[in-house]
Formats: sequence, structure tokens, C-alpha cells
Amino acid sequence: MSHQPILIQDISLSFGHKSCFTAFSSTVCYRDKIAIIGNNGVGKTSLLKMIMQAMEPSGGSLKLPDHVSIGYVPQVIEDKRSLSGGERFLKSLSHVLAQDINVLLLDEPTNHLDVPNKRSLMKMLQSYQETLIVVSHDEALLKNCINKIWDIEEGRIHVFAGKYEDYLREKEIVRDKNKQSLEHLKREQRSARSSLQFENERAARSKKNNKNRNEKSKAHKHKMKETAAKTSGKKQKKHFTP
Repeated sequence: MSHQPILIQDISLSFGHKSCFTAFSSTVCYRDKIAIIGNNGVGKTSLLKMIMQAMEPSGGSLKLPDHVSIGYVPQVIEDKRSLSGGERFLKSLSHVLAQDINVLLLDEPTNHLDVPNKRSLMKMLQSYQETLIVVSHDEALLKNCINKIWDIEEGRIHVFAGKYEDYLREKEIVRDKNKQSLEHLKREQRSARSSLQFENERAARSKKNNKNRNEKSKAHKHKMKETAAKTSGKKQKKHFTP
């Protein structure tokens, strides 16, 4: 069963003084295959919970249209139960898929799967005919099962539509441009510092030269006064008759 787009408008997420992301707007269309990626602690799982309306954003709004039915399989934490983490994940996934859903949310689904089960999961996700939103660091999953990336980085969510390999290439291009811009800025700053140092040194030399000239001028004037005084004294002696 299809659904109208999920509308995300200027949502933000913060915890106390920590801001995870701000001003994120996007749409989730039917049959989108979206991966949420980013470092630990940037709000990936919280974003999934916002989509399923289990958590309110710190700002903005997220609107689910009618006829959206969401199934959510959380990240499995390995423990000492009789079932392994992989087995518990597959059991939860089977339970969710048995329901009448058209949006599937998965949080790190491959974490505890062995190779055969991971391969089976990938095959299922590739052929999945509904909307998929998954938090994952698994490159094989990202390369084979995804057509849109939400990358949470430096307080923003960057959206890329296309294959994961294309996303990596574009990110590398942006990184190179930023590196070149940073190097250019550093060169300009070094040049500005050199110019400032040269001007300061020139001003210091000019001040020193002016001081020396002033001192020489004062000494010259003082000497001229002394000479004038001596000359005046001699003239007075010549005219003076005891």
C-alpha cells in the first residue's frame, strides 16, 4: 500500500547544551531507500524515533500523512539470553514484516548477523517494495540497498540522492575543495602577517631614524648655541678694556 510523502520541516534536535542538528527539511517519498549515517551520538536513532512519532523534535515539525503504517526494528544489544543478537533481530524483523506496513525503519540491522544471514537480509532489502529508512555503517548495505543518503555532520543533515559510491566521490570532491580553500586562506593569512610584520618593522625603523635625526638635530643646535656663546664671549672680551 503506497503512502503520500512524509514532510519534514526545519526540525532540530538538541539535548541540553548539545545540538545534534538544526533546520533539517526533506520529504520521504514512497519506496525511497534512505540511509542515515554519521558518527556516534549525532542523533541518528533519535531521528528514526521522530519519524515514527515516538519522540518530538526540539524544533520544527514532522507530518505523517494518512495511510502511513510504520514498522520499527531497534538496534539489538548483545546479551546472555538464549537467542543471539542476530537471532533476536531476525525474529523482530519477521514479526514486523508480517504486519501491514509500508515504511520500514531499521537501526543498525547487520550488527550481529553472520555472513549468510547478512547476505539474506541484503537480498530482502534489495527486493523490498515499500519505503525503507535505515541507520547503518555497513558499506555493503549502503552500496546495494540505498538510493538516498542523510548524512548528519557538524550539526547539519546533508541529503544526497544517488548511489553510495557517488556520494563518497562527491564528498571527496567537497573535502578537496574545502582543503584547497583552507590552504588558500592560510596562505592569505601568512601573507597578511608578513605584510603586517614588514610594516611594523618599517615603522620601527622609521621611528628610530626620526629619533636619531632629532637627536642629531638637537645636538647640532646645542653645539651651535655653544659655538655662538663662545664667539659672543670672545667678542665681548675684545671690546672690554679694564
